[in-house]
Amino acid sequence: MLFSVVLVFSFLNGSGIYCFLSSTWSENGDVITLTNQNFKSKAKEHDVLLVMFYVKWCSHCRRLHPDYERAATQLSKNTDYPIHIA
Repeated sequence: MLFSVVLVFSFLNGSGIYCFLSSTWSENGDVITLTNQNFKSKAKEHDVLLVMFYVKWCSHCRRLHPDYERAATQLSKNTDYPIHIA
């Protein structure tokens, strides 16, 4: 039986937790860009999908970007059980 696992990283602002979908990552990389239109279909396509919700103005998100790209490349190469990153 196939199943999808979605891990969510969100960032706390003083007035609550904000999660935004954005498309600032390169389409050429291994990170899957999610939008409101394709979120459900992409989640169904992959057995395991690690998702990071972020905002463009967040310095922590911007600093994490290169590491997230590297992780996406390495994890998607695992032929036994690939983990896709969005």
